[in-house]
Amino acid sequence: MTISLWRHEEWFGLRVNTNAKVIKKVEIPTLYKKIPECWQIDARGESKLGIYKATFYFHPQYGFVRWEYTKPDSTQVILDLEKVSGF
Repeated sequence: MTISLWRHEEWFGLRVNTNAKVIKKVEIPTLYKKIPECWQIDARGESKLGIYKATFYFHPQYGFVRWEYTKPDSTQVILDLEKVSGF
């Protein structure tokens, strides 16, 4: 199943074109544990600052369990689920 979203936005006076697609279900290793059945969402944002790419992994019970960003200068930022409490 692929669902696409394409938008043009203004962000602090900067025009940003964004595109996001729900790609597929995958098992994703996190700092917490391997989590099966996560939806992979690929996104891309483009402005005069450059192209930003992101991949998000969403699980119905845990929410977003991993975020991977690549900035225009190729710097990568990864946010990873480390702990779950309250379940």
